[in-house]
Amino acid sequence: AYWYLDDLSIQRDAQPPTLVVLKPKNALPDQNVIIEVKAMDNYEISRVVLYWRTVSRTRTPSGFQARVMTLDPLNPQTYTATIPGEPMGTQVDYYAIAEDYSKNIASVPAGGDDTTPPSPLFSYQILGYYNTTLIVSDFLTTSTLTYESAMTGISADYEFYDIATLGPPTLSYLLNYPAVI
Repeated sequence: AYWYLDDLSIQRDAQPPTLVVLKPKNALPDQNVIIEVKAMDNYEISRVVLYWRTVSRTRTPSGFQARVMTLDPLNPQTYTATIPGEPMGTQVDYYAIAEDYSKNIASVPAGGDDTTPPSPLFSYQILGYYNTTLIVSDFLTTSTLTYESAMTGISADYEFYDIATLGPPTLSYLLNYPAVI
């Protein structure tokens, strides 16, 4: 028996992965935050990495930390990583990169890599800024849109605290806010 190859072609993969991040809402003090990234490629993903930094109340950013994201076995193409909880008033900036086996890299937001963060970054706040009104509700009788409209109308900073999801806030937590509705 003889074997021969006919019409063999080799193509270089020049297409970077595609990424979509599922952005978290603001977090409570010291609450770990799970970041989920959907990463897709025309061939195969070799790694997905989450980069984050904290920005203190004095607006001083820390250096970026990195964590390799884990593929979720129950959700194909979904990678997760946990950002450790931070103190009240902290801002957390983050971005993610994905690389395929051909060394093509993409980031979300676009424009970043292992050494250079994109601009702008994704971010979330740790609840409890001292100039922010805290709105506590189960949001069943009055919708968040009603509160948003009212607070935007008076140009006030506000945060929501959903007692149906988070349970009742402690008194020490409430005392961190100048106003509670």
